[in-house]
Amino acid sequence: MENNNNRKKILLFLFCLIGALLVGFFIGHYYKGVRKQNKNKWVCVYNSKNTSMYYNPSRIIYTQDGNVRVWVKFTGKNEKDNAIKLGDENGIPAEKYNNWAYDIELWEFNCKNQTARMISYLSYTKKNVINFYNKPTSTMGIPPNTRIDDIYQAVCNNHTQGD
Repeated sequence: MENNNNRKKILLFLFCLIGALLVGFFIGHYYKGVRKQNKNKWVCVYNSKNTSMYYNPSRIIYTQDGNVRVWVKFTGKNEKDNAIKLGDENGIPAEKYNNWAYDIELWEFNCKNQTARMISYLSYTKKNVINFYNKPTSTMGIPPNTRIDDIYQAVCNNHTQGD
């Protein structure tokens, strides 16, 4: 009888252990998927008929000098026209932009001094890079009520590091 009770206890223990492992596996798998989704989630900060602008909050970079860097994604007809113009300035023919999908720009903000500069940009088709430009612009004040001000507000209003 005691042998039978020990077997029941062992089976109960094994059942609970397997159940806990399965629950842990599924919870871990779920949260891993959520983390992956959030890393690629673009948040819209500006949207009009011909332009949309997004940033990815989970990919904000805080530099050692207290600045904030963020990738900004631009889509829409006006943005395609801008991409073609910038490409032309860099010797890239307009027909390369026939399958243009979006631009991504790396912006750096000094939240304390309310300044910004573009570090680099890339133009993309759905699968390939069309153009890459890596020459930082000079630092500028952030004009109020502009698209860059929208990004500045979104990034710097949530910026607590280095303040």
